[in-house]
Amino acid sequence: MRPAEFITLRKDFESYEGIVRSISNSKNFNPETENPGDADALLIFSTPKQQAWLVATSERLYGVVDDLRKEKPHINWSMPKRKLVSDESVSAKLISRDKNELSGLIDIGETCSNWLYTKRLFVDDHIKNQVRSLIKRKMIEQTNSDQLRPAAG
Repeated sequence: MRPAEFITLRKDFESYEGIVRSISNSKNFNPETENPGDADALLIFSTPKQQAWLVATSERLYGVVDDLRKEKPHINWSMPKRKLVSDESVSAKLISRDKNELSGLIDIGETCSNWLYTKRLFVDDHIKNQVRSLIKRKMIEQTNSDQLRPAAG
């Protein structure tokens, strides 16, 4: 057998907290303006070997893939708030379409296109609504509530 055939698969996916913490490995992560502890994540794709997550902070949206065949989760892309939000509303285009019976594809703004999502994860609420809600919650509502908090001192 060749050495490549001895690759050890991880047994479990990263935890929710681990996915959120993984964004600090992104080249675009800014520890001065972003805190993984304040981030929120949405699982959008799930198979026995791979998961895809959207992770939102007050400043960026990250696309994270957790593949059991890889050592750790990988940040596929990130998008700044200015490309997602304007005038206190979600301005990024969210377009979804069917791929097959189990999966769909979603485009988020100009940067993210053809990201797979698992339809069964969005039976109660459409993926576009949940992505819009995630962006709104972290980039508009949380930012506004942070501005209303009195300064410590």
